[in-house]
Amino acid sequence: VEPPQQGERRIVIEADAQTPMLHIAFHAGRAADPETLAMNLLLGILIDGDSSRLHRVLVEEEQLAIAIGGFQFEGFDPGLVYFYAALLEARIIAELERVAAEGVGEDELAKARNMALADYWRSMATISGKAAGLGEAAVFHGGYEKLFDLPANIEAVSTDDLRAAAESVFRRDNATIGTLYGPPVEEQE
Repeated sequence: VEPPQQGERRIVIEADAQTPMLHIAFHAGRAADPETLAMNLLLGILIDGDSSRLHRVLVEEEQLAIAIGGFQFEGFDPGLVYFYAALLEARIIAELERVAAEGVGEDELAKARNMALADYWRSMATISGKAAGLGEAAVFHGGYEKLFDLPANIEAVSTDDLRAAAESVFRRDNATIGTLYGPPVEEQE
């Protein structure tokens, strides 16, 4: 397990790039940590689909990005919450800080729960999905039986849980930020 990060880390890459890109990674918990389920629901609110908060604000309303996405790495050890976008960094950080300070609405949480439950039940429709779910529950959560607790656990997550997860994870001293820019344009005489 890595020691806690002691400050924001940055990497800047200058290369031939059609579109500037921004990548932000925050250290997060293990698959079995209660915060991980809350973070999965929060990510549903922030980045899942065209009606998600970050897509609506950054792509549609403010037109700072052409796309935004992300995911959470889950495993035995602490993982990462990862965002990627073609946009201005300051605005995405401001929105994550706003979620950490103000939380999300009940309607946003209800939508995230519905999407998470739909994903769960869709995965249970195939033998492969059932096997993967049972294996993940056994390996990461302490027993195959935990798979069957997931719907109730999703319903039990509150907006306060999401705000607490955001406050815990979306901190500047917990972030690694990478940007990709095209080479500087030479001034012509």
